[in-house]
Amino acid sequence: MRRNGVNSITYGALFVSLVGVLVYINRLTANLIDIYFFWIIPIVIVVYRCKFDFRDTLLTCFAMLLLTIVLAGLISTSTFYVSASIVAGVTYGQGLMKGRSAAFLIGSVIAVSLVVMFLTSFVFASFFGYNLTEEIVLLRNVIQDYAGKVGEIDGQLSQIVLKTFSENMLWMIIILSCVVTSILEGILVHLLTYIFLRKLKMAVLPPVKPLSEVYCPKWLKVFVFAALFASLAAKISGVDNYNFIILPVQSIALVICFFFGYICLATFLALRTGQNKRRKFGASLLICLFCLFFSPIVVGIGLFDIFSGVRKKTIERIKKNVQQQNG
Repeated sequence: MRRNGVNSITYGALFVSLVGVLVYINRLTANLIDIYFFWIIPIVIVVYRCKFDFRDTLLTCFAMLLLTIVLAGLISTSTFYVSASIVAGVTYGQGLMKGRSAAFLIGSVIAVSLVVMFLTSFVFASFFGYNLTEEIVLLRNVIQDYAGKVGEIDGQLSQIVLKTFSENMLWMIIILSCVVTSILEGILVHLLTYIFLRKLKMAVLPPVKPLSEVYCPKWLKVFVFAALFASLAAKISGVDNYNFIILPVQSIALVICFFFGYICLATFLALRTGQNKRRKFGASLLICLFCLFFSPIVVGIGLFDIFSGVRKKTIERIKKNVQQQNG
């Protein structure tokens, strides 16, 4: 018990000093790296939580926060981002030790990230050096300049551009970009945590499905269908009053289709190449080039994959054959 207490203090001091170094470097670089705290500090806390109990984790997190306040001040961006990272790390680590699902772990990080995005981008935007009103005006001016150049060729197209990218539409794009960024941060933290815990040979690893077994859930299928149907109906009817809602939602649906299209291509090419490393590298390069130059086709493949279930049936059939051979 005593040895465990000494180890917890030693590791705690090491991790607290690591956070202190990050905060000090951030101060020297004029708050250049504080937005990346959310990708690093939660992983440090999760590693510590996997080795020691919850009480020791809370004490270590308190020491991290106290050192941050000493180095950066109580009211500072560093203190804010470190606090948010601590909340995300403790929630993730506790969920991991309780055996929660990957959806819960990723969702906990996404929830904290959304709160951070909301506070930094809208509530306390001026404190963090943002001015969304000026950004909207700047984007609007760029669009007007572009529409003016287009108007020299086609006046009707110029009006469509101005009407599509209205001020409401730009606000909607900014909000959606914040949501998408939070989702990507949640996935990134989850994957980085898995990689670090695996490299450190920790007994506790977050549940991670193989990419080939990531299937589109029913609620997401409904969303994709509704978004694409609304977009198609608006184009056929010529009604563009709701474009500020339909276009962002359509963009998200197309990104989802592209994602599952990539998974589908990668899965079937992996089955084709087998364990040959050279063929695997060539297939990976081929997929990257195909996704880069033929993205509409990838979107179409993703749409087929979402609503057909062919990949899922193929994977299940292969698993069944492997079990029969081993049995």
